[in-house]
Amino acid sequence: MPAQQQVEPARPVQGVEALVGFIATGSLDEHLGTISRAVLERRKHLARRASIQAMGRVDVGDRVRITDEVRPMYLRGATGTVTGWTGKNVVVLLDLPAGRGGLGQVRCPPLCLEVLERAPRRVVP
Repeated sequence: MPAQQQVEPARPVQGVEALVGFIATGSLDEHLGTISRAVLERRKHLARRASIQAMGRVDVGDRVRITDEVRPMYLRGATGTVTGWTGKNVVVLLDLPAGRGGLGQVRCPPLCLEVLERAPRRVVP
């Protein structure tokens, strides 16, 4: 029996270039729905994973800055202190009230926060 030859997998970049080429030329038109769903599901998975990782980086008492990814836009750059959680959102007490209602406390996703200073951690004996 002849020895089996090991075939190296294609480099991912080459695969992407080929896939984009097939899509652009219409070779995969009958599969566009399936490809679109797969891409959408993958993007959702990556967003969930990033959100879970961000949740682990923010604790009550941390000083934070609200990033440019947040809406409403008037909250961008605002700073404050994390006071708690409501579901998957972080509750932030703002240093300066912002917005139409002069909100002093806002809820936002942890992905929209940059930790400026960590709160002191309590050591449990």
